[in-house]
Amino acid sequence: MTKNEIRDYLGMLVDLEREHFMQTNLIATLQDRISRLGHPGQIDEPVMAMPRGEETDWDNLAVAIVLGGILGGILGIATANGFFSAIGNALKGALCGAVICGVLYALYKAIVYYATYQEDKTAKDADYQKRHIAYENALMEDEKRLQREHNALIYLNQELKNLMECYNHTNDVLDKMYGVNVIYKKYHHNFAAVSSFYEYFCSGMVNSLEGPDGAYSRLEYEIRLDIISIKLDILIRQLDDIKQNQFMLYSAITEANAKLDSIVSSCSKIEAGVQNLQIQGNELNERIAGLQATSDLNLYINALNHEELDFMRRMGVR
Repeated sequence: MTKNEIRDYLGMLVDLEREHFMQTNLIATLQDRISRLGHPGQIDEPVMAMPRGEETDWDNLAVAIVLGGILGGILGIATANGFFSAIGNALKGALCGAVICGVLYALYKAIVYYATYQEDKTAKDADYQKRHIAYENALMEDEKRLQREHNALIYLNQELKNLMECYNHTNDVLDKMYGVNVIYKKYHHNFAAVSSFYEYFCSGMVNSLEGPDGAYSRLEYEIRLDIISIKLDILIRQLDDIKQNQFMLYSAITEANAKLDSIVSSCSKIEAGVQNLQIQGNELNERIAGLQATSDLNLYINALNHEELDFMRRMGVR
C-alpha cells in the first residue's frame, strides 16, 4: 500500500474505533437508565399508635394514704373517752383514713387516666387516618409512576436492542478491517495506537508503518519517554492533557462524547414523551416504533451502516 492508502486506511480505522467507543459508552448509559426504572417505591404502611392515659404518680398515692392515716388517727383520738380508747380509735381511724384516701385518690386518678386516654386516642386516631390517606395516595402515585416507567422500559429496551445489533456489526466490521493485516496484530483494536499512527501520517512525521523511522518505532519511542500513552482508560480521565501530543485521539474522543450527549438527550426526550402516553399493547408499540424511526439513534445507526459498507468496499472485504 502507498503512504496515502495507509493513511486513508488508518483514518477509516480511527472512525470505526471512535464509533465503537461511543457505542460502548452509550450502551452503558442506557443500561444504567434501564436499571433505575420499574422498581416499586419503599412506602411503609402507617401503624396505629397505642393511646396512653396519664401515668399514676405512686409517690402522690403514698402521700394521700399517709395524710389520710394521720387525719383518721386525729379524728379517732378526738372521739375517744380514755387513753386506751384513744389508742384504739387512733389506730382504727388511721387505717380507715388511709384506706379511704387511698381509694379516693385511686378513683380520681382512674377518672383522669380515662379522660386523658380518650383524648389521646381521639388525637391518634385522627393522625392515623391522615397518615393512612397519605399512604394510599402515595401507593396510587407510585402505581402511576410504575406504569409510566413500564412504557419507558419498552422504549429503552428496544433502543438498547437496536444499539447492541449496531455495536456487534461495528465489531464485525473492525475485525474484517483489521483482518487485512496492514498493521501489526499487537495494535489491533487499540484506539489510542491507531489514532497515533494516523496522526503521524497526516502530519508527515512518518512515511511508513515499519522501519526505524516508521510509525511503530515512533510510537514505542514516545511511550518509553512517557510522551504518550495507549492505555485508553487512563487517557479518558486525562483528556485535556493529551490534546498536544495525541491530538487525533483527543479529537476523536471529544467528537464521540458530543455525539453521545446528543443521542442521550434525544432518547431522554422520547422517553419523557413515551411515559405520558395513555395507551397500551399494540397501540403503544406502534407509537414507540414511529418515534424510533426518526430518533437520533436510528438516524445514527442508518448513517453508520452506510459508512461501514463503504469502508468495507474500499478495502475489498465482505
